[in-house]
Amino acid sequence: MPKAAAQGRGKNYSAANTQYLLDLIEEIEPIGADEWTEISLKYNAHFGGRSGKNWSGEDLKNKFKALKAMRKPTGDPTCPPVVRRAKNVQRAIEARMDVQDLDSCNEEEDNNNFACYNDNVNRRPLAV
Repeated sequence: MPKAAAQGRGKNYSAANTQYLLDLIEEIEPIGADEWTEISLKYNAHFGGRSGKNWSGEDLKNKFKALKAMRKPTGDPTCPPVVRRAKNVQRAIEARMDVQDLDSCNEEEDNNNFACYNDNVNRRPLAV
């Protein structure tokens, strides 16, 4: 048995595990811990019983982070498909985070001394 497995470190992800994880992330586009917990529950319902392992939302988030951070191998111009997919899913998540409701300024907010801007800061208190 390999040393890492003997010590219980590291969880193995098969190609099917990785594809299913990317399916869930693509479907949910997690931004916060609650959404990662939802992914974890669905993932473990699908794979946890068969392997006897349970993955936390943090485990799955770390696997996704590792996938999207991978670089193409030196001397090989092609990026592995799973890495390309992880990077595309990350772009979709970032696009979801950038979505703004341009009608978020209403009279109630104006009465509370807030101004709205079309940049990444939606509301900022005005000097009184």
